[in-house]
Amino acid sequence: MTMFDFVAGEGFRSSLESDYRELNVAMEAGAWKAVHILAGSIIEAILIDYLVASNYKNTPRNDLLKLDLDKAISACKQENVLSEKAASLATVVRLYRNLIHPGRIERLGEKVDENGAKIAQALVAIVVDEISQRSQEKFGYTAEQIVTKLENDPLATAILGHLLALPIKSDSSASCTVWPTGHSTGPN
Repeated sequence: MTMFDFVAGEGFRSSLESDYRELNVAMEAGAWKAVHILAGSIIEAILIDYLVASNYKNTPRNDLLKLDLDKAISACKQENVLSEKAASLATVVRLYRNLIHPGRIERLGEKVDENGAKIAQALVAIVVDEISQRSQEKFGYTAEQIVTKLENDPLATAILGHLLALPIKSDSSASCTVWPTGHSTGPN
């Protein structure tokens, strides 16, 4: 899956891909509350990953990893990496995600339904598009993105020199010789 190829950390990217597959299964099964919860979790993770990668306000990594969805939305909106529309929709998903507690649903008179789940699912795609674009602009391509391009575009070899001359976003916890998933060996 290349939807999260802008995320440099392989383990983190793998976790997001797993959650996204689960979100789609929940959608097909009509598990609307699960869709909201998974969408909120995926969005929160994507936003926090961007803030960590961009060294947001020189905040220590561990402090950024403790941000909740509301604070991550605010920070990304403040940094102009999340549009007003995406930030507003993410806030709505955040509120629905808080409906995990049955008493809260009854007390607030809210309902979790298919329409809201569809919006939550679509919002994941919107946030992925926006953060992916901002990540590419700020950090360049990940090795995963370059390899995916080479694998899927027969004309990519014509621009290989250009692709390799671009900055490559790296996972700060990995060495610079990380080879993308699915490739058992790197260049010799």
